[in-house]
Amino acid sequence: MKTKAKRIPEVRRQKGRNSGYVRAEGKKIYLAGRYTEDGIDAELKASYKQFKKEFLARENTPAGSNTIAEVLKAYASHLIEKSNNVKGNQDRIEKAAEEARATIRLLAEGFSPYMGDHPSSLTVLTFNTIREDWANDRNLTTTTLKRYFSAVRCFIKYGVSRGLMPLDCKTAVDSLADITTSEYPMLKEPEIRDAVCIDDVKATLPHLNPMVNVMVQVLMATGMRPAELCNMQWTAIDTSEEVWKYNPEFHKMDHKGKTRVIYLRQDVQTLLSRWQSMRPTPNTDFLFTTKESWILGRSKNFPQTSMQTWIDASGKYPATGLRTRVFRENVKRGCAAAQVDQWIPYQCRHFFAYHMLSVVSELFATGTKCDNAMLEGVASVLGHASTRTTQRYTGHNNALALALTTKGSSVVEALTS
Repeated sequence: MKTKAKRIPEVRRQKGRNSGYVRAEGKKIYLAGRYTEDGIDAELKASYKQFKKEFLARENTPAGSNTIAEVLKAYASHLIEKSNNVKGNQDRIEKAAEEARATIRLLAEGFSPYMGDHPSSLTVLTFNTIREDWANDRNLTTTTLKRYFSAVRCFIKYGVSRGLMPLDCKTAVDSLADITTSEYPMLKEPEIRDAVCIDDVKATLPHLNPMVNVMVQVLMATGMRPAELCNMQWTAIDTSEEVWKYNPEFHKMDHKGKTRVIYLRQDVQTLLSRWQSMRPTPNTDFLFTTKESWILGRSKNFPQTSMQTWIDASGKYPATGLRTRVFRENVKRGCAAAQVDQWIPYQCRHFFAYHMLSVVSELFATGTKCDNAMLEGVASVLGHASTRTTQRYTGHNNALALALTTKGSSVVEALTS
């Protein structure tokens, strides 16, 4: 006698908020999207379609058809294939490959006691155990543990979407408590990276070679990410208007379809033009190259030798974008020579974020309307997806808080008048 297949739950309407849900195993599962006057919208249709796919995959997966080890093997192949398709500069390609390997190692370590089990054995208790093991065995911050467990969430999502794991696995992961120091007292709070001190930068500049000197000044003036600066190309700069626009082909958010525009003011334009005129090996593509970094570094360390000698000897160094690691090492040596506290190029971005918010504060203090759109402008300049990310760079804007307090009308006068 054949076993009757379970009927796929139908999407229902939650009248109070016009959202859609399905009832499965006695529980309401809310879906993305909404009901409209014309029926369900496209987002709700897609969400319900995905639910049906996961429901059928779960029902059609035999109890002993695969183990967690086999699912992890399939996911590892998926990650490696994904990293092999990454395009861009060498830094970007190597970083993607290393991140894929690190994720596979992390998951293999976390799920090692359960490798021979079927995915249906994974419960909330299992995932809590994995979390606690990582929190106890490693000296982690809350941010790092969140990043670790994000890899677990992606692994479970992959398994469920491919029909290799039951939907209960995703439900269990989504049911976990937030990662906080109150939930896991052994964790540390993340260390906030401060903005670089401008006096330290001024002291360091004379000890850098001319190319790195220009790079640091551009970084301080634009707040772009070091990788965006190191791979800057003339062809990506629109010079047709008064303010130049730099559109990097590859950036942190390009995999999400986001665009990135970096505005270059007149002082930055002057810096770049001056650098282009003094370059030892002019390049029509990249503005800052590994070859020129080596040439200028050797010329600075051995002034008695002509620069042409070093240009002739630089054949083995590529005329491609400067590696971010090399940029960071140049700054590190400059800090040591200047005898100042060591800082890294990324801290220039934090300095710029503080500078932008101080501009907002000044505008407000002079009577300009300061609303959320202006703060969103700061996030846009920095290439952040939201203002919440910007706040991680700047913390609370005390200058703006002071301006808000002093500009408001007096409550005391209103009470006593």
